[in-house]
Amino acid sequence: MIEFVDGDYIAGVWVAPLPEAVGRPGNFLATLYWRTGVWHLIYRFRYFVDDKIFDSADERSWYHASMPQAAMTKEEGHRLAETLADLVQSMRGRFYPVEGGPERFQEVAMEIADFSVRMHDDTRT
Repeated sequence: MIEFVDGDYIAGVWVAPLPEAVGRPGNFLATLYWRTGVWHLIYRFRYFVDDKIFDSADERSWYHASMPQAAMTKEEGHRLAETLADLVQSMRGRFYPVEGGPERFQEVAMEIADFSVRMHDDTRT
């Protein structure tokens, strides 16, 4: 699962269907964001089992990589985002630049067809 908090800088989101060569219908989702001096790349592969969006039996495999900001500047992060965008485009996918915080991510997510976001509030008692 991808969770953003106030103060995160989200470079963008990548969404792509899995290529037919995989042999199973599904999709790919990734995001690159910065939090307190560390870049994070989170991505997952989803293999469809049913038609549910949430609480489905779909198989998901999540991956996470991180790199201290000292090892990659904001400009290098943007170059990485562009490289990933090229890769996803080769999979018939799309890159959606966010270039902002969680609120900006919500705005962008609302514009992505076939993209669903579940919001939760950790301040509930």
